[in-house]
Amino acid sequence: LPAKGSGPGGSVPGSRALLGGVYVNCNPGTSQMCPPVCEAHFVIGDFMVVSPDSDVEFDEKMTLKEDYDFGASHLAKYGALARANRVLLHADHYVNAGGAVSVRSSTTEKRNIKILRAKWPGVFLNSPRGGTEVRMYWNKRDKSLGGDRWCLIDPKCAGRLLAK
Repeated sequence: LPAKGSGPGGSVPGSRALLGGVYVNCNPGTSQMCPPVCEAHFVIGDFMVVSPDSDVEFDEKMTLKEDYDFGASHLAKYGALARANRVLLHADHYVNAGGAVSVRSSTTEKRNIKILRAKWPGVFLNSPRGGTEVRMYWNKRDKSLGGDRWCLIDPKCAGRLLAK
């Protein structure tokens, strides 16, 4: 994960990553389908490592999904992050007392997803897990973010793209 001396600011030789983290769930089968380290995938907020050289800050307007925004901000600024796909974390993410759990509701989840989609067009699409979850696809970002296509949002379903 981000460590000096392992490349220009990152954990992968030649990487620019100043943010690191672990695989998003504790399923070893799905983690094995990924390369050992990914540089453009979501890093879960339950376990992040941020280099002191990073000047990206959390968006204080976001009450949930701030880890998604923080990762996208790192990708936009530095071009990479480092997710260790062989390190699995079992966290009581949805049921632990305090923190995000105290403000989590369907309404606040959807409000924060709307903020994510406005800031990062094309990046945060629907998840099969339901309307309060998203999937991060940095490679699907809009041209305004350095992507290779214009993202047209389906007016009937905000988390689905219509065309390239």
